[in-house]
Amino acid sequence: MNSFKETQRIRVWWLWAFAGVLNILFLFAFLRQVVFSKPFGSIPAPSGLLTGLLVFSILLLAFLFLVKLQTRIDETGIHYKFSPFHLKYTTITWYYVSDAYMRQYEPLYEFAGWGIRGVEKNKALSMSGKYGLQLMLRNGNKLIIGTLKPVEIKAIAQYYFRP
Repeated sequence: MNSFKETQRIRVWWLWAFAGVLNILFLFAFLRQVVFSKPFGSIPAPSGLLTGLLVFSILLLAFLFLVKLQTRIDETGIHYKFSPFHLKYTTITWYYVSDAYMRQYEPLYEFAGWGIRGVEKNKALSMSGKYGLQLMLRNGNKLIIGTLKPVEIKAIAQYYFRP
């Protein structure tokens, strides 16, 4: 039994750097002003605001760790889950697929970015990269699932998809 599994996480270095710098800055400000009672800056912010900003920056970093796109393809169909937005896998059985092929696409140009994008009729799930498995469904909807393994996903889709 052949199957395909892929888990993609956020790989944008500047987003991680931004979140890291925010955490360091707010942690330093919090420690200096709230813990050691020394004002942070010439016009210090209220301690409650610093505490809130620190909590926000920690939650932002935790969110970046939690976001991932999981894709599985097997004899049943295509299964995907975009955590933390989807709690369980969504399955598209092969019966509901009228066409499936690998294609190169531009997430920023075609869907205004990465993540869960588009509307019901033309939807994209992508984390990074420029390749995706394009699914044309029997109800007329289109879905593209981004991948960093275009060769493997193309081979498994061709193996199971029978028009």
